[in-house]
Amino acid sequence: MRLSYKKFYNNLLGKEVNLLDINHYESCLSRTLDFIQNADSKANIQLTTNGILLAALSFSLLMADIGNVSLGLAILGALLSILSISFSINCVYPRLVPKKDATSKIYFDTAATLEQFYPGSLKDFFENCDEVQYRDELIGQIIVNASVAKKKYRLLQKSSWFLVLAAITTGLFISIGTVELHLGAFLP
Repeated sequence: MRLSYKKFYNNLLGKEVNLLDINHYESCLSRTLDFIQNADSKANIQLTTNGILLAALSFSLLMADIGNVSLGLAILGALLSILSISFSINCVYPRLVPKKDATSKIYFDTAATLEQFYPGSLKDFFENCDEVQYRDELIGQIIVNASVAKKKYRLLQKSSWFLVLAAITTGLFISIGTVELHLGAFLP
């Protein structure tokens, strides 16, 4: 059961507010947070798929008699899968140590960030804020989270391309290895 927005905001701000505007900004913020969660879920699926590809590749390497072409495809497939894994991991896990910029949109040092934007305390800010300040805070959160989602989807796109290329080369390696295995039975 959800709390009454009108009661919450009237208690928060101490006056009547235009709930249509605030609800619109809150739904936009909720949507951008859902985009971030969706990108994380897709990256996790890609990590699982890469693990399956690497397992199939290693199993095929153990079972087949390897020629030069097959070995080249196996190495290429493994490298492409590793690149896809690195982009997926960068998508899932944010940068925890800043380069030199503490205002980075991916840097999550909660204490420093809160102190930078709220010099007093967070409680004091929300007790003393008015509708305009609260709306500006929501807009700021939407902008920051939208840029995080944009970066995550760019990483996810790169990871997807490498995953597709890794799947193609792994499939070629397995099919060539299977043909070599069956032809090898007929050779003296």
